[in-house]
Amino acid sequence: MITAPYNFIPLNKKVFYPPWTEDISHDIPFSDGESGEIEITIEAKSPIFIRDGKNDEEFCHFINKNGAKEFYIPGSSFKGAVRSVLEIMGFAKLNFFDDKRFSVRDMTDRKNLVGQANGCGFLIKRENSYVIEDCGKPITISFNEIKKATKVYTKNFKSASEKYDAMNSCLKQIPIKLEKKMMNIRGNTIPKQIAKYDLSSDKKGILVFTGDINKKKNEFIFISKNDFIPVSQRVVENFKTVYFNENSVDGMYWQKKFKETGKIPVFYKKINNQIVAIGLTQLFKLPYNKSIAQAIEQDIQDKTDLAEAIFGYTKDKKALKGRVQFSHFKATTIRFEASNYERLEPKEEVLGEPKPTYYPNYIEQTDISGNRVNKYKTLMDEDAHISGRKRYPLRQTITTNPVSTNDDGVENENVATKFKPLDSGTTFKGKIRFHNLKPQEIGALISALTLHGNNNTHYLNLGMAKPLGYGKVKININTIITHKYSDNTIENREIEHYLKEFEKTMRLFEPNWLQSNPIKELFATTCANTNNDGKLVYQKLKNSQDKNDFVEDKKARKYLKRYSQWQNQGCSQNIHSLVSQDEIEGFKKEIDKKLEEILQMVIQKGLKETKYNSRDLCKYINNEELEEDLLFAYDSVLYDLPNYSEKIEPLLKKYCNNKLSYIEKEKLINLLQKVYKNLYKRKSN
Repeated sequence: MITAPYNFIPLNKKVFYPPWTEDISHDIPFSDGESGEIEITIEAKSPIFIRDGKNDEEFCHFINKNGAKEFYIPGSSFKGAVRSVLEIMGFAKLNFFDDKRFSVRDMTDRKNLVGQANGCGFLIKRENSYVIEDCGKPITISFNEIKKATKVYTKNFKSASEKYDAMNSCLKQIPIKLEKKMMNIRGNTIPKQIAKYDLSSDKKGILVFTGDINKKKNEFIFISKNDFIPVSQRVVENFKTVYFNENSVDGMYWQKKFKETGKIPVFYKKINNQIVAIGLTQLFKLPYNKSIAQAIEQDIQDKTDLAEAIFGYTKDKKALKGRVQFSHFKATTIRFEASNYERLEPKEEVLGEPKPTYYPNYIEQTDISGNRVNKYKTLMDEDAHISGRKRYPLRQTITTNPVSTNDDGVENENVATKFKPLDSGTTFKGKIRFHNLKPQEIGALISALTLHGNNNTHYLNLGMAKPLGYGKVKININTIITHKYSDNTIENREIEHYLKEFEKTMRLFEPNWLQSNPIKELFATTCANTNNDGKLVYQKLKNSQDKNDFVEDKKARKYLKRYSQWQNQGCSQNIHSLVSQDEIEGFKKEIDKKLEEILQMVIQKGLKETKYNSRDLCKYINNEELEEDLLFAYDSVLYDLPNYSEKIEPLLKKYCNNKLSYIEKEKLINLLQKVYKNLYKRKSN
């Protein structure tokens, strides 16, 4: 099994789009809307560090009038942590991700994940098309032969651009002679053409350099065949995606040259006389077939999910202001005079970031036998999906990830982060203020804060160095003061009331909500009593056997298991429900009754008749035979309604065919209530 201090919460395929989101307003309250504030205490259960905006090594603070440092957790930091949990619990879309199309050159799977060149040449732009000036199969030339010709030993330089700069010349032409040499390549003896510098030769070749890798012995000679091969726009765009970016030093070098000259050296892979891929090296990077967004398996619609409804969003030209505000959370148990805090020795750790291109972890692996993958899924595969939302499971103890040393024993200080955390036991106080939230939205917020009322056994994590065990926090809700718009009362409400409202809503949407994989994995990663510290460690580029864990684990077909499948689970995976099934069934009956009532009210008000009911409406919706006057009446009433064809009619069709979910029933009730108000005004006038 692969070890890592992070894991993934699988994505909810179904996304919960609350039926009330179109009616969100900061001016007109919901009939059951409430405003108020939640007073919260955050208790650090491990050392905690949140970086100050002015001094990277110090905890976020301000200087008070006495010269003391007042430490606090910024409201934005806490808000982000709470929102990330609410997105999981509220079955939201995966909103915040970098939609890149990554590239790959993976020698553990040369057939599928490496571009293996069988030709080379010069990529040339011709107005709106591209061709490759063919140079045939790549010809190699040794470093020593290059030194004879140029006085430069290119092995001493890492990148191709450095080699060209050292030579003060790009694509230098030199006289050569060609020889055939039998080479042993992966157990096969094959003839290969090599070039040698020969001042007396009339034959000329162009020097082409690539980046240095271990055991590299040669560079390349390109000799034009005066033949031009068309190359598709898609192949060129894929090449640009892989190389023309800040992650490729040589790619940036050749991007500049391509703009200047319209001609650069490339290696190509040809299948059935068509060039299918090009790169800057003989074994080149390939673009993945799918981007991150294309590997997200969710019901993505242009609608507002629960997290967006509460916290707000900005996307393209659309925006929704959030209805919650987080204060800063000031430390209550610790205040250092400036001089005391300065004397604390900072921690010095390597805080590595996992790379999303490592597919055994970041891509959901499904073809599994025991503890091994039969065949890895990657973003090359049509059915590849990302593993989910990344989270750091809680550790029992603080660990360290010290600065590594090179072969000479010198520390690589450039990769270290210095910071001064506050101690475990530090407490912070602050408030969350909310405006015009429905009870189930308040419940969602409380559920994210307390892990659905389980804050004595499950904690959140905040700040930096979470992989090392820092930032484990318990959230305590001290008071909830709410103002109800319906009766203009102010109350100190019980937490369980709101949690039940949220749970009822989610279980109407997903009956097995508490037993679903996203909720199960969230509770596994937030369990305070689990001790998997020995496995919550990064793979090493160089382990105790001088091997690379990333490479060796792929060779062994290992993968990152879901955290709930790890041993030493200290919390039950059966999350306690606050709402009985009888209560859920009763809630469903209330919705059914409310829907029938509003349908009858609309029919009576619209048709001015009391003898017709929802069965007659369904005959109309399903194109069954109706009396001519009734048919005319429905036509005149329904098609005159705003958004009838777009919003109401599809829901009525599902209702009449018994395919309407309870969340959709609530949506239809909401729409019909608006219809009734409009009809009432119209008939009254």
